[in-house]
Amino acid sequence: MPPEINQPPPRVFPYSGLLVMMLVCVGVAWLLIPRQDELVDRMFRDQQFARLRDLLASELQSGLLGADPATFRHLSPEDLNYLTHLLRLTPREQLRAVFTDNRAPAYNTYIHSLMLNAVRYVDVLPPAEAWAIIQPHLHRLSATQQQDLSRLLAGNALATENPDLAASILSTAAEQPSSTATTVRAMADAHRWSQQSLTGAEKVLLWLHRVGHTSPTVTPSTEILELAHLCAQMALEGGSPSLALDARLWAFGQLPADAPLPEADLEDACTLALQSTRTQDMLPWLERFLAAMPESTLTPEALITAHREHPDTLQNYRRHLLRLAQIADWNSRFETAFDLHYRLAALGESASIDRCIALTDFLGRAQDTAPLLNHPELLRQRPDLLPALARLEAALGHDEAAEPLLQRWLQDHPADHDSLFDYANLLQDMGREDDSADAFAALVKHFPHDAPAIKKLAEARIRQARYADALDLYAHLPVTAHDHATLENYALLAESLDDHPRLHHALQLQIQHTPQPSVEQYLDLADAATYLEDTNIITTAFADGLQCHPHSRQLRIGLASALIDQQRHEEALLALQEDPNLRSDFEALTLALSLAPDVGRPSEILAFIGEDAASRFHLPIGSQIDLAVLLYLCGDSTQAESILASIPENRDTYRLLAEGRHSIAADDEAARLMTAYLQNNPRATAKEWMFLGELFEELGRDEDARRAYNYSLALLTAELPDTAYSSPASPPPATP
Repeated sequence: MPPEINQPPPRVFPYSGLLVMMLVCVGVAWLLIPRQDELVDRMFRDQQFARLRDLLASELQSGLLGADPATFRHLSPEDLNYLTHLLRLTPREQLRAVFTDNRAPAYNTYIHSLMLNAVRYVDVLPPAEAWAIIQPHLHRLSATQQQDLSRLLAGNALATENPDLAASILSTAAEQPSSTATTVRAMADAHRWSQQSLTGAEKVLLWLHRVGHTSPTVTPSTEILELAHLCAQMALEGGSPSLALDARLWAFGQLPADAPLPEADLEDACTLALQSTRTQDMLPWLERFLAAMPESTLTPEALITAHREHPDTLQNYRRHLLRLAQIADWNSRFETAFDLHYRLAALGESASIDRCIALTDFLGRAQDTAPLLNHPELLRQRPDLLPALARLEAALGHDEAAEPLLQRWLQDHPADHDSLFDYANLLQDMGREDDSADAFAALVKHFPHDAPAIKKLAEARIRQARYADALDLYAHLPVTAHDHATLENYALLAESLDDHPRLHHALQLQIQHTPQPSVEQYLDLADAATYLEDTNIITTAFADGLQCHPHSRQLRIGLASALIDQQRHEEALLALQEDPNLRSDFEALTLALSLAPDVGRPSEILAFIGEDAASRFHLPIGSQIDLAVLLYLCGDSTQAESILASIPENRDTYRLLAEGRHSIAADDEAARLMTAYLQNNPRATAKEWMFLGELFEELGRDEDARRAYNYSLALLTAELPDTAYSSPASPPPATP
């Protein structure tokens, strides 16, 4: 074999030359294409589109993306890569990648289309799981995108028999400003299917208020009004007539001002108002509905005529009028109620006539009611309106017109109490006092226990100067019927006629009718009791007064005086001792001193008045003698004798000194003083002569005692014992 066959062929082009050529090409390319980065990017995008075109074709055909395929050429490489990445994932993974990955790009139309496709099938991804992933991130979506996802998920929830989830999803959607009536209707249906009618109604009403129709001239859409009707139905299903009424009233408020209210809806709203005790809210709507009825333009006189000629044509108007009048009454809209009842009265509604009469005095509408009642048609239907018409005429000052009306009525009803009373008052207002008194007397004859009639008759008798008759009427008036005026008249009449028992009775009633009787009232009561035979009534009056005024000086001293007059000395001392403040009272001190001879506890009296009583007060002679007796009984005979010796003996002091000496067992001195008193006093009483006889008897001077007793007996048997010695035929006997 030749050797040149085994050797390699010679190199035609050297490696170094090839390398140089490549470098030259790259350099030329670098120089010829200065923006090669853009070219590379465009090439990359063209390559990506080629890969995505077939994968996205089905989505484009379904209409979910809503974009032309050419728009993909404007997406960034990152977006195209992200979409490609999502298409490789399962629906669950797609949702989590979009909504839970913080690195995910902004949510756009293409991603939204993929999300709709991901949640479309419930067997692939349950709606509850999908909603749990999406709900926290809804704020990243536009309003339209939120509505799309919410409706799709809610439909899936209903398809899987999960209306609670559907209601929750649609409630969230309804809260968005872009929510539509269709969405809200679907939400309401979901709440009904999930047994949440009341909650759904509340949310529907909230949405209605948010998107409420405000134009005063444009009628809202039928869809909106139907939604309000559905809201009312759901509220009733949930047991809330008040919420149902709110929905009805909202619908009324959306109607233009000149649009008529649907009568059926108004009837339903009235029923709801009754059930929810909110009839006041219906007043403006009922007034609006009634004002739109043609009968509202008729005058009351025209209504009377129309009712007489065509009563059946006014039944519907009458029904609405009566209902509005009742609601106005219930809500204390009395002016409105009066006007409505006035028109009902013109239609012959008997109860409304009575209601008009009842409201007339309260509202001062007599000038309106009187012409209505005076209509011959009404008087023919209701002859019992004559007394009411007479009262109205009298209230308007038409006394002459009122009198024959009452007379006409009383001819057929002579025992009608109210009419008799009104007739008597009418005569009094007309200045016919005697006729008025006779009318009141007739009324009292028919109704002897009628307190107002008795009072009026008593006042009439006073004006007639028949005071005794008036006093008898007040005396027989029931205790509970008396008032301040009658008791004052009762007391004045009894006092002027010197009827002391009735005066005491009147003063007692005054105290009973006074919430806080004064001290003066009890003093007057006790003073009136002094003229009565039973003296215990006096002490009872003072004792009752002290229960109300325990610190009253006047009442306590009065009680002590009354007890002393009744010879109840021990009780009198106790009454004084109950109030230590009386120790400084002069009158109480003199009363206590007068008790010294009759109370077996002189030391208590001395402790009450104090040993310095003589220095604290300028005591009269009688009290000085009582003090001397008290000191003697307490064992201080020296001081007692000193006081008695300091009192001068004269005609004014003889008897007092004699009684004092007798109290300290100085009967000789007492007889001397009493004899001197009787010698200088020809008008001495039988009691004083008897006292002298007792002194003589104690001294053993029986003859002198006998003569003194004889003089006493002569005075007792004389026709006029107090003036027996002033007559010339009866000279004073010689002093023994």
